[in-house]
Amino acid sequence: DYSLMAPGRPFGRAEVVDLDPAGGRVRVRYAEGRKVPPVWAVSALPGEWEVVLGQSILVAQAEGGEVYVCGVLGGSPKAATQLTTRSGARAELGEDLDTLRVRSPAGELVFEYDPAARRTRVCVPEGDLEIAAPDGSIRFLSGRDIRLCSERAVEISGGERIGLSTGAGTLESVLELGRKLMRLRAPVLRIQADRGEATVAEMNVRGENLSARWGAVKFVTDRLETWSLDVITRARDVRQVVERLWQLKGERIRAVARGACQLQGRKMVLRADEDVKVQGERIELG
Repeated sequence: DYSLMAPGRPFGRAEVVDLDPAGGRVRVRYAEGRKVPPVWAVSALPGEWEVVLGQSILVAQAEGGEVYVCGVLGGSPKAATQLTTRSGARAELGEDLDTLRVRSPAGELVFEYDPAARRTRVCVPEGDLEIAAPDGSIRFLSGRDIRLCSERAVEISGGERIGLSTGAGTLESVLELGRKLMRLRAPVLRIQADRGEATVAEMNVRGENLSARWGAVKFVTDRLETWSLDVITRARDVRQVVERLWQLKGERIRAVARGACQLQGRKMVLRADEDVKVQGERIELG
């Protein structure tokens, strides 16, 4: 409604070249034929309308030289296209009028909702992102995968407990970290590394079967004690070096050699509470 404009005041078509949201002004350049530099114009549009960069508008100039934006050519209410704050941050719709984006005063993307691509994105151009619930819980729910990626470190800490689990029932795998306990349970456990190191003050291991294959094994310990119902050892060569005493006790002791059997020592004593038998095709003494 331009009925309030005085007769004789010129109207003209112009293009928006700059915005001043804080001052409520826009800088406009007249269409061809009006050889004048861009000027600042005050918006006289209703509150639900807004102009954007590059838009064609209708301006009117008062007798005092003030320029007013009095119409938008081919536009739509800002409630359906764009909303700008005093600081310059804005929420806008995409060209499809379905995608919603929020941009910072510098024009960087902060939030995007794209229903066609089934994607929602939150972006922090600079600085930190913090999600806090000082008096409540935070829960992430996903029907598919959740991935945490960082170019530096990923740290997870809990004041009382940290738990990771997958599966259900007897096939469940659980990793639980407590203040004084770490518990790991899984149907199958696989550990693969080029090099490993473990330091344990006290360890207790229980199981039904143990199968190991190593190229070389070396144990260094002050005391080694084993308890077993049966011990079966198979080897091509067995060499033992004992600095002081080698003692073997048993109800019966039997040594069988397909070839030669040699016992050698500086002194040798054979003693039996009952009989001593020496049997062979030839026996040499001396």
